[in-house]
Amino acid sequence: MNELREQRRSLRMSQERLARRAGIFRYRLALAELGDVELTPVEVERLESALRREARRLREVTLEIERTASAEAIARS
Repeated sequence: MNELREQRRSLRMSQERLARRAGIFRYRLALAELGDVELTPVEVERLESALRREARRLREVTLEIERTASAEAIARS
């Protein structure tokens, strides 16, 4: 499950936040990242969905920041 940890970290999500958004216990997520437990298919789907939603949210925030910066640059010129 190191891949799970890498995905979570690449999105700068804490275990607590990801677990909350996926509807699973943080302790279970931590154990899965360590390879100590195997997640159920439902838990895996919930985690994947939460990671996708976070990635989408970050893309939207980035686009909004870029649009705002462009608008401010145009206004200054």
